[in-house]
Amino acid sequence: MNILLVEDDNSHAELIQRSLARGNQVNVLRAPNAHRALSLLDDRPINVVVLDYSLPDRDGLDVLKDIRTRHADLPVVFVTSADSAEICAKALKGGAVDYVVKKRNYLEVLPSVVSQACPSLGPRPTARVSQNDVTLVGESPAIEQLRAAIRRAAASTATILLEGETGTGKELVARAIHQTSVRSRGPFVPVNCAEIAETLFESELFGHTRGAFTGAVSDRKGLLESAHGGTLLLDEIEDLPPGPQVKLLRVLQSREFKPVGTTRFVRFDARVIAASNQDVERLVRQGRFRADLFFRLDVLRLRVPPLRERREDVPRLVEHAIRRFNAANGTCFGALSAEANAALARRPWPGNVRELENLIERTLVNSCDPKIEESVLFPVGDPAGDETEKERIIAALDRNRWNREKTARELGWSRVTLWRRMSRHNLDSS
Repeated sequence: MNILLVEDDNSHAELIQRSLARGNQVNVLRAPNAHRALSLLDDRPINVVVLDYSLPDRDGLDVLKDIRTRHADLPVVFVTSADSAEICAKALKGGAVDYVVKKRNYLEVLPSVVSQACPSLGPRPTARVSQNDVTLVGESPAIEQLRAAIRRAAASTATILLEGETGTGKELVARAIHQTSVRSRGPFVPVNCAEIAETLFESELFGHTRGAFTGAVSDRKGLLESAHGGTLLLDEIEDLPPGPQVKLLRVLQSREFKPVGTTRFVRFDARVIAASNQDVERLVRQGRFRADLFFRLDVLRLRVPPLRERREDVPRLVEHAIRRFNAANGTCFGALSAEANAALARRPWPGNVRELENLIERTLVNSCDPKIEESVLFPVGDPAGDETEKERIIAALDRNRWNREKTARELGWSRVTLWRRMSRHNLDSS
């Protein structure tokens, strides 16, 4: 079992070598520069490479490219003393399986990262990446491309940024990535960033001890610790205020946090997926989102297509929604008529799959006919034209007599999200 350590600093190399060899039957080969490292790779069987960013003869990122070209399947763990999100993101995009920053506890972290990168160093669950585990409905080119992207993302440990319009199914995609990854046996913890008040952010994410603040009557585990060994989904990341953005960045950099009211550090070990219904890169340019946090999150970026780009999937989505409704309610509704399906395919669907499913459920609740016709789906006076988000909110509010709780449930949002969107469109939210 050979580990190649590429490190020019002798003191660091000694410490890393002892750290990696502790408790493992391994042989750590040391190379002080890129030239020697590539020679050893050509001459000796190597199982994993630990590659430093700063080398005397070449840039570590350039060496990573050479390794990927010559040994495409060889796992590489990138190590850097420069705590730069951009460098780490480039390393992961360049083919490194993970990275470690030389900070206070890096010698404790590095062995587990290397073990995860190389199955020969210890037990590691096998990734399940079969298409059957991905529960997305449809066979359009857009959804097939998304399935392929999910499989690629599941085979990696990198942080993911999911972008897609409201209602496209970003949480479903995040769950599919989790279920087909090596962390599938761990928990999947979704967090809606828009619903967490800024004053409660630290307590909710980091947890707290009894007496840490007024109302803290007992110890409470935070969401970060609840996701240990699994996947943490940070949904609506664009709504995270500036203060919490800084605190989240620190956790992603150090991979540790302190519960409120304690001085002890807790190791953060979860795969992070951030989701947004906006173009986060544009928000960075507008000064509405931190650039350094964006670089931390934007390692692998997946775009979830809107329904208007996969209209051929509408009939299958409708069938799926009807089957689910029948199973939940003991009904026996059949397929829609050809005219009804054609009418659905023509719709612009600004609310995407969620809007389609809500329409089907609302129709079935109010229908007595096992076969659904177009006239039942769209009663006279129901606008079939393009709706903006503001128009869709107003229409849903009108249907629910401006009951915000019922409206949020129909739109598939939380009440806080509905309130934010109403405020964004200057709708009366009193």
